[in-house]
Amino acid sequence: MRSSLNYLDPKSRHVLENRLRVAEFFKDFDPLNSGRLTVSQFHRGLDMLGISGIQRLYLSLPEIEAIMIQYRDPCDPARVCWRTFEDDIDQVFTTKELEKYPCLCVDVPPREIVELPRMGGKDWQKVNPASRELCEEAVDKVKQRVTKRRIILKPSFRDYDKHNNGYVSRSQMRQCLLSNGILLSDEELYALEERFNNEVGFNYFWFLKEVEPKSCEDRCPGAIHHEVCGKEYIKKPIPRAEQDIVLILAKIKGKVVREGIRVMEFLRDFDRCNQQVISREDFKRGLSVCRFDLTENEIETLMEV
Repeated sequence: MRSSLNYLDPKSRHVLENRLRVAEFFKDFDPLNSGRLTVSQFHRGLDMLGISGIQRLYLSLPEIEAIMIQYRDPCDPARVCWRTFEDDIDQVFTTKELEKYPCLCVDVPPREIVELPRMGGKDWQKVNPASRELCEEAVDKVKQRVTKRRIILKPSFRDYDKHNNGYVSRSQMRQCLLSNGILLSDEELYALEERFNNEVGFNYFWFLKEVEPKSCEDRCPGAIHHEVCGKEYIKKPIPRAEQDIVLILAKIKGKVVREGIRVMEFLRDFDRCNQQVISREDFKRGLSVCRFDLTENEIETLMEV
């Protein structure tokens, strides 16, 4: 049934996201509970349904007319079967009379509703191939930068996301990348916006899923993994020099004296409450900015001590 009602998908998603009861917008016009309304009454009910909820759904006149044609009463062309319309929309929550079919496997909400792009977003498969290729290059560049320097982008985006809905503006997205030392051309930034932008803003949740490390090597650096990821790891032998805290500190002190590095200046930014304590990830990021050229094992030894 849903495959023939693709034009209802935006309405179904609006009802699903805002948890709306479709009947509440039509039953007041139907005191006899006949399941039918006049064209003007059905139009008013659709208008109220569209403006309800946090995210509003605006229907054009051709869309409303297409819906009314589909659900027009075959016995009375001047009326619309709103109960049938309600049943089709409510499929995003459950299947009607499910108790009669206890063994029926129900996919709720339907996959086509979940994967429906938001208004303002583009169908990525229909975008110009040159733009798609440029976007993939930009994503790969950001991913390599994040992995190499162990950058955590989420806190930067979260500072701008006051409502915690996973969206920031275009200018805020550019500021987050720039503040973390990720430099992209205007064309690459525009390609990223084409893919991750919609009417709400830049979807940084989706963006971070693409650029954050996911593989075993990224999660467990310094380990050799077997063919089946995650089953067993064989750690490389750690050189004794990388476990000697005296040698590690001497290496850092020599770098500080020669280049005049002020370590405190790089670590203080991560200690917002001035508690003299920062997280392990922030400590690694601070050392990376100082360019001490420490190995992963040397950093681990330093943190353990």
